Amino acid sequence: MIELQLPSFGADMDDAEFVQWNVQAGQAVKKGDIACVVETQKGAIDVEVWQDGTVARLLAEPGQRLPVGQVLALLAAEGEDWQAVAAQAMPAAAPAAQPAPAAETPAETSLVAAAASAPAAATPGARISPAARKRAAELGVDLPALVAAAGGAAESL
Repeated sequence: MIELQLPSFGADMDDAEFVQWNVQAGQAVKKGDIACVVETQKGAIDVEVWQDGTVARLLAEPGQRLPVGQVLALLAAEGEDWQAVAAQAMPAAAPAAQPAPAAETPAETSLVAAAASAPAAATPGARISPAARKRAAELGVDLPALVAAAGGAAESL
């Protein structure tokens, strides 16, 4: 049995939000395949499989905030029955995962509302992180309007 764990992508990384699976139970995977995507402070990052095997059980769910080292999935090593591995209990050493907060803060709500009502403006030189761009796209937020509504302070995004 192989444990696919959340790796540390930097010295200051303590946890990440789980975003999505790119594999499913019963699927054969090889070293280097992208198993899932997590969101860190620096953006969305692909998590690779480090050993060949078969996905036995997916343990993480989208929206969960997981600590570094958390077991994301169980893989059956070559020659192992993936269904037998899937039936095994979760490793006792794995810390419990906690779901990410779902509600927006009042500041986020007011910025989104301001963006929706503000006219579109060009944002030459605006620095917006990939995570902010992704989240804005998910929410349908017009970034140029948001930057204009925030008085051009794109650095805070």
